Amino acid sequence: MAEKIASKKGATHTISYIVVRGRGDFTDMCRYDNCAPADEGQSMKIDKLREPGGDEGTVILKRFVPAGMTMEPTVGRWKSFGYEVISHGGKTWWQHQQQAENALVAADEQRVRDASRRLGQGQGV
Repeated sequence: MAEKIASKKGATHTISYIVVRGRGDFTDMCRYDNCAPADEGQSMKIDKLREPGGDEGTVILKRFVPAGMTMEPTVGRWKSFGYEVISHGGKTWWQHQQQAENALVAADEQRVRDASRRLGQGQGV
């Protein structure tokens, strides 16, 4: 799912998210694919990836795609910058975050049910 926004001229853009993994500077690539860090935390990760000899890392980027243009990132071009596109399209970053939180809540609820069942059987928690 992609979010729709309207620009000042009334043109519709779509916001999608991509996840890239690699190391080094990819500022030119962000300009080419209309990307920006998804939030401040992602911006800080990018700064670390630019450091010489730094570790490889994963970054979530927000893409602003004009109406009528392809939603697909230019995977080959990202690769030429030393980055692999590991996820794009489909769910937004926020939906991925929500799904992760839902999984944690479900796991907590299961632990409570298991503890209740054990107490009901006289086994203790």
